[in-house]
Amino acid sequence: MPKLRVLSGREVCKILSEHGFEKVRQNGSHIIMQKKTGNSTITIPVPEHDELRTGTLLGVISITTTFCDERVLPGVVWLDGVCDVNGRPHSYTAGGR
Repeated sequence: MPKLRVLSGREVCKILSEHGFEKVRQNGSHIIMQKKTGNSTITIPVPEHDELRTGTLLGVISITTTFCDERVLPGVVWLDGVCDVNGRPHSYTAGGR
């Protein structure tokens, strides 16, 4: 299975900013990013850690691929850059098998 890049919370926020998300506030160690789309607002809390855990990064990818018209993170965070429509690499299977 392809591996995720190691990204910090600030790097993820920078990528999100490049795709229309704005930092609206910071609550402790979490940066709250938002993007207005039509009649709704997408909110993503991003931990300000040096390295985001795999599950956290997959959660951010899931939110962006579910609610955004454009693919924000998938091609950036997977080392080979090849993803399916859900933002996961083509060889990814649930449960890591």
